[in-house]
Amino acid sequence: MNNHNKLYIGSVTRDGSLVRVKSGNAEDQLPLCLNIRNHSPTGFAWGYGGSGPAQLSLAILVDHFRGRVSNAGTAQEGKKPRLSSRGRGSASLVLHILLN
Repeated sequence: MNNHNKLYIGSVTRDGSLVRVKSGNAEDQLPLCLNIRNHSPTGFAWGYGGSGPAQLSLAILVDHFRGRVSNAGTAQEGKKPRLSSRGRGSASLVLHILLN
């Protein structure tokens, strides 16, 4: 995996959903980014078109653009094609994003 590839790994625990970001040898937890827009104070989710996937979409956009997000409203539209593809209640999520 080169410096432009990122792997987002989501898992559901007793305490809620967590998403880790792996880029090269580094791995960090993806922050909720509630300071930018509070779609879902209860955390990330995937598999349906609700507030949890919206928060995840926003956090991925913020991570991709390294915090340079000017219109957080795009997270609602951006989540549908990619984050709603798994069935509701899925316990895991893996997104491999190739950045140019």
